[in-house]
Amino acid sequence: MVLSAEAKYDLEYVLFEDLKPAGLEAVELQSGAGLHAREIRASEVAYRFGKGSPADAPRWDDPARFTGRARGLHAEWRDRRVALFADRLAQGVWELRYELRAEVPGTFHALPVLAEAMYVPEIKGNSTEIRLSVAERRDE
Repeated sequence: MVLSAEAKYDLEYVLFEDLKPAGLEAVELQSGAGLHAREIRASEVAYRFGKGSPADAPRWDDPARFTGRARGLHAEWRDRRVALFADRLAQGVWELRYELRAEVPGTFHALPVLAEAMYVPEIKGNSTEIRLSVAERRDE
């Protein structure tokens, strides 16, 4: 799962709650450290959000897509959701990435990700819902 979050200001103590779609489970099962948020370069932001052309697109594994700034995250893997905590998030656009494993084939709805500054409840945001399809693997 890839989450992109724009911080319009320097923030402290930010919580991202992602409800896992039915049929998907987190690959990592032990809560704690190990994940990080990476800041995305302006050219990558333009491409991701429809202002750049496919010719401008860097490869998905190209480290030049990022500014080099990163923040460690605390992750909690819960039954129905993944909770990601950042103690600080500087102004900019950040990518948070973790893996989910498909366990059941079908078409599913991924509900919006909720984000909030834990100690300033007026600062909050959410994503859009997405739909995803999981097909059975055919080993031949």
